[in-house]
Amino acid sequence: MTRAFAITLVLALAVASSAHAQDAPATDTAPSTDELRTLEARTLFEQGVRASRDERWAEALDAFRRSRALVARPSTLFNIAIALDRLGRLRAAIAAIDEYLATSDPVADEVDRREAMRLRVDAEARLARITVRVDPDDATVALDGAPLEGGAERTTIADPGDHVVVVSAPGYVDQRHEIALRPGADVERVIELAPVEPAAPTTSLATTMPVEAPARDEDTSLIEDPIFWAILGGGAALVAGVAIGVGVHVASAPTPYGGSLGVTFEVP
Repeated sequence: MTRAFAITLVLALAVASSAHAQDAPATDTAPSTDELRTLEARTLFEQGVRASRDERWAEALDAFRRSRALVARPSTLFNIAIALDRLGRLRAAIAAIDEYLATSDPVADEVDRREAMRLRVDAEARLARITVRVDPDDATVALDGAPLEGGAERTTIADPGDHVVVVSAPGYVDQRHEIALRPGADVERVIELAPVEPAAPTTSLATTMPVEAPARDEDTSLIEDPIFWAILGGGAALVAGVAIGVGVHVASAPTPYGGSLGVTFEVP
């Protein structure tokens, strides 16, 4: 279906709705709740028509949806499908067309139903296909936040445009890929996760640093060395002890008796 046809269809529905409102008989009684809902739905529908004329499709979609929430008409649903298609939301547009075909009158809406089926075929042809092959095969794969179930290969149908694929698995580094899909494209991505590297072990400095005896200053003289004085002191004490012992031995020896002959006799 061409864009010109979509706008023509919406305008035609709006004109028919306005004509119905003008043909309604005047009454002095207060409108019922159903009549108020119908009036509000018609107002919203016409807002959607004006937005469609200016190709403000997001605004048109909102107005048509609010109109249908008040009064469910197949014609409003068809306009919702057209707005979704123009916004590139092809999967949602196809779902709306299927609902329209299920609720519209095959006889009264014959012309519109044929156009709806043409729009559906065109939307299906513009859908993209994406296949993701992952390693490990039990990794979690998400497309735009929605999980893709399967094993090593995951395939799904997506709207054209920009998408984000996130692959993750315990013990592996997550990967995030941005993928742009053209209308009717068939894209394949192979994603291999890298294992998480183990953290380096930490050791205490007390176990790794060797304990060394304090180094002695090589420039210190022998006289200034405390070890030398300790040894010297010990030697002096030993010499003093020997001297005292000798003195005691001499003092305790018998007193010699001497004469003029130069011969010494010991007193018994």
